[in-house]
Amino acid sequence: MRRTPARRNGSSAERVTERGSLARWPFVRYGFAGMTIEADLCAAAARNNAIWCDAMARAHGTPGTLAAAAWINRRPAPRFHPNLVTLGGPSGRPAQIDAVRQLMAAPPAPGWSVKDSFKALELAPLGFDLLFEASWIHRPARPFDRIPSGCRVERVTSEPALDSWEQAWRAGETAPPDRLFHPALLAEPDHAVIALTRDGAIVAGCIASRSDGVLGISNLFVPPDDVTEDDGSLRAACLDAAMRFTPGLPLVGYERGAALVRMTELGFAPIGPLRVWQAT
Repeated sequence: MRRTPARRNGSSAERVTERGSLARWPFVRYGFAGMTIEADLCAAAARNNAIWCDAMARAHGTPGTLAAAAWINRRPAPRFHPNLVTLGGPSGRPAQIDAVRQLMAAPPAPGWSVKDSFKALELAPLGFDLLFEASWIHRPARPFDRIPSGCRVERVTSEPALDSWEQAWRAGETAPPDRLFHPALLAEPDHAVIALTRDGAIVAGCIASRSDGVLGISNLFVPPDDVTEDDGSLRAACLDAAMRFTPGLPLVGYERGAALVRMTELGFAPIGPLRVWQAT
């Protein structure tokens, strides 16, 4: 599906300098000691993703609870987001199952979902359908060398710009009555919305989230039929800008299918499987 570029409000964003830092993005140092094996990175990536899910839920007025075994949201989650994200690694399976059963006892919404961060749970016997499988990915903190010319990379800082960003993220699809990315996200100190503009229009972007010694990347989008994306340069430009949010942190996220292939071409490596289940 062709992505229809959305126009950027002229005063809505801050420009990222060529190799500088982003204005008003404070540097926050996080511990990274001992995180040298894939299991540690998967655990950090899962917690980072849960923290992002909680930021989204808070923006919708439905915050969750972060515990050792899982992040849990007992109220209806924003579209495309889970009500439970397992944490702590596959060894925490008993507590993770217990958390799932807690939500089953009082379902937050029809079709609520569970992100099985370590592919450790078999939820079909409990009445869940498997939505998809994916891989956590990791890339060391090093510069990207495929930055396209003629583009600007900006941090979204206003509601009109966020609306344009969401329109571009939707790839031209008709927006539902309720917006997904609420303006409250712009006040989150550990999450940043990145927009890549060309000729005044947003054509690519992502969200960067910092926690647990890693920088999580989510909601990365590019125009699939754009010839300039053949070498991954638009993805690289978004990721390069995201790295300036908190310099020096390795990148993590999760992808599947063709998107996973494109990210490996940019230096990411799969580090562990995950699954998403939906209650029937």
